[in-house]
Amino acid sequence: MRFVTRLKGGLAWAVVAAACPLWTASAQSPSQSSSQPGPATPGAGSPGPSSFSVQTLLTETVEYDTNPLMQPTGAKALYGSVTSPQVVLTSDTPSEHAALTLLMNANEFNLANYGSEDGHATLNLAASSAHWSGTLGGTFDYDTTRTSEQTSSGVEVAGVRHAAGAVMPSLTYNATQVDQMTLAGSFSETRYANTQIYTNYLQGVLTPTYTRVLDQTNLISLSGVARHFETRTGPEVQFNDFGGNAGWKSLLSETWSLNGDIGAIRRISDYSAVPPFQPRTGAAVWELTFDANAAYKGLQDTFSLGASRAPTPLSVRSEADLTRVTLSEAHQLTQTLELDLAGSYQFSSYSGTQKSGAYIQKNYVTANPQVQYHLTDTVSFSLSYNYRRQQSETLGSITQVYNPATGNSVMFVVSFAPYRKDW
Repeated sequence: MRFVTRLKGGLAWAVVAAACPLWTASAQSPSQSSSQPGPATPGAGSPGPSSFSVQTLLTETVEYDTNPLMQPTGAKALYGSVTSPQVVLTSDTPSEHAALTLLMNANEFNLANYGSEDGHATLNLAASSAHWSGTLGGTFDYDTTRTSEQTSSGVEVAGVRHAAGAVMPSLTYNATQVDQMTLAGSFSETRYANTQIYTNYLQGVLTPTYTRVLDQTNLISLSGVARHFETRTGPEVQFNDFGGNAGWKSLLSETWSLNGDIGAIRRISDYSAVPPFQPRTGAAVWELTFDANAAYKGLQDTFSLGASRAPTPLSVRSEADLTRVTLSEAHQLTQTLELDLAGSYQFSSYSGTQKSGAYIQKNYVTANPQVQYHLTDTVSFSLSYNYRRQQSETLGSITQVYNPATGNSVMFVVSFAPYRKDW
């Protein structure tokens, strides 16, 4: 995964986490909280007077990638740079929070179809009262398929314009000091400039959740989920998922925490006619879902091990069952020098609508060591290496196994935060 994607996910979605601290705020350790913890109030602003801040960030990334499209053969090396200016506007009151993140990427590379000017925006609004709180999140991305497509998409083509928008509202009621009920939803739509290769699609999700704090170190939750996926171009395909899960989070100590949930969804699929095949309705099937994580945070080390399985919408007229295992470790050598190591294994399977009954499976492995050096409070450098390996196969009347594809990339990043103003 390239730096541009990490920047959008790491910084923009950090604002989302700050606006919706349901788990982190509601399960503080006894040493961090002077009172018995109850369910958090998502979206609560700063405890003091009103504040407003403007922060800017400029990053320059130099990258070399041996196989940017993860092709088994005939890969062409990519090299170039990405210039990324960013502005973050934040406003807080004791009961309200608002944050807007604007990010631009200017991509310059040696290969055709890789250069582009992209934009990303994230908006988060939140408000709370004694018993009620609500949040409204929104994102908009205008980039190309070089950075937008997940490794499970099944299509690796550079230079196709991609636009995606999402709205994510939630409403929470704190019934008691230990009981909380939340209704959250999301609606997203994704479009591509070339619909002969990619398929436009939309997805809607509704999730009601009940959370109860058992004690200062444990809480449980019960959730339901209703999800709808449908294509907007090409043959009509729909997936409707209904299910639920049970979750638990525990603070084992001041440094270790565990959390996880497990559940199931029932999926019903419908396909329109794709010549020479006839329209077909897939049998309703049950799918297992889970999400578990173990985390450690010490004075010098931060460690995380996670595993998850959940449906993911794709641009190939399908919804994948995506299983992931992730590992990360950050070691602070000094106040200015940090060593990071991240790795992941990803397995996805999804139906192919052009070949009736066919299933595509993909295995994807990554390893990413990184060194970060903070020269000053406003200037930092990082050097990272990323190894990737992908194996694909098609299962059906004829099983076809494709040659594995491997990729190696090196990135050098300079980050500069020239301006911050607080009122």
